[in-house]
Amino acid sequence: MTHPNSIEANSSQTVGQESGLKPGLRLGLVLWLAGFIGVLSLLPLLPQIVAQLADSAPPVSMAVVRMVSTLQTGLLLLLAVWLGVRFAGKCGLSAPIFSRLAGLPHPPINYRSIVYTGAAGGVASGLFLAGFTQAFQPYLPADFLANAEQFQIPLYAKLLYGGITEEILLRWGLMSALTWLIASVTNRGAKQISGWVFIAAIFITSVLFGAGHLPLANVLAETVTPSMMVYIFVANGFVGLIAGYAFWKKGLESAIIIHMVAHVVWFIAG
Repeated sequence: MTHPNSIEANSSQTVGQESGLKPGLRLGLVLWLAGFIGVLSLLPLLPQIVAQLADSAPPVSMAVVRMVSTLQTGLLLLLAVWLGVRFAGKCGLSAPIFSRLAGLPHPPINYRSIVYTGAAGGVASGLFLAGFTQAFQPYLPADFLANAEQFQIPLYAKLLYGGITEEILLRWGLMSALTWLIASVTNRGAKQISGWVFIAAIFITSVLFGAGHLPLANVLAETVTPSMMVYIFVANGFVGLIAGYAFWKKGLESAIIIHMVAHVVWFIAG
């Protein structure tokens, strides 16, 4: 019997391989549509984002800005979906509920375990973010705090884009590809992937997620200070570590729930 974290996944987990191309396309379409809802949730915010990021008005109309932004993010999402469809199943990583929605064969799904893990991880992440932010405020530049207060993204966009789109981009796409790549180099010939390979992929993905927030931080503050970098990497990295572990053990949906619940708890905590 094949181990669930084997390099060559079993037929119920390998998408678009033994089960043919059409099942993989169905899963990819379901994931892309879910992620694209998050992309659309940012469209009403683009004028505010452009005004915050740019010193002057853009040389094109806002309609063009929206179209280019949607196309760019949609293509990036398409790449992430393809990477996950191509490599997740080979590493024993899965999106069980999305797979069921796409009509793919899948072992019985423990919905309670997925939800409980997501809720517990999300509450823990949200409380950590609230406490860490409060404790770290004295060490952050005043202009960063002031601009961040003005640059508020609505909760619905955080849930849809942060919770769904970012998890598909980072966990389903990037983490799946990194896990396969590391395993291919270090676990060559092994029947199952070592646990440290998943941990390494989780850590690298979390670091890259934190690094992805540095350009915005550079806009919100005149100078990116060491304390800002620590704050950005720790705050974003912590959630990434928890969500990455849940993706490994429970599936993509559990990671999505963690990300969403963390935003809700952080929002309630102020």
